[in-house]
Amino acid sequence: AGNITAQGASFDSLTTHDATVSGSLFASLIEAEDGLTVNLGTTSNATDSADLASSFKIKNAGDTVASIDASGSATLATLTTSKINIPSEDATNPEELNETELNQIAKSIGMGKIKAGFINVIIKAPAVTKDSLIFITPTSNTPLPLAVTDKIPRETFTVSIPQATTNAITFNWWIIN
Repeated sequence: AGNITAQGASFDSLTTHDATVSGSLFASLIEAEDGLTVNLGTTSNATDSADLASSFKIKNAGDTVASIDASGSATLATLTTSKINIPSEDATNPEELNETELNQIAKSIGMGKIKAGFINVIIKAPAVTKDSLIFITPTSNTPLPLAVTDKIPRETFTVSIPQATTNAITFNWWIIN
């Protein structure tokens, strides 16, 4: 409960089913009982390019610190999280994905294996660029360091070890651009 002022009229409260704001809306709190949906689509009465912009922006002192566009792409000044989940439409449980399925679906994360007797493996990864940071985490015991030794932008990268082993070495990988 607070005050509502509209074109010189002042109210203590207002209840409505739908509301349209054609100017700015200033509020210290917007709270919804059953969640909040922000529709980034255009409206039927949109007339200029500013009305047609399909993004949601959060600003601090005039600077955009976060934005989400209508495709779901987000830009954030910083991100702090305890977990990142990359969902798959092809699997109900991401833990049930095999190496090939995960590599095809996720594009920037995956699993790999250097087979026993080999010194490298080539990973197909369309997300890789010449400047990609590629993090490799062994998931099997190995005394040898794993290294990314080659990148072919939009195609592959190579993970190598200094010498062949008698056991396969499995690893996870993550590309950051």
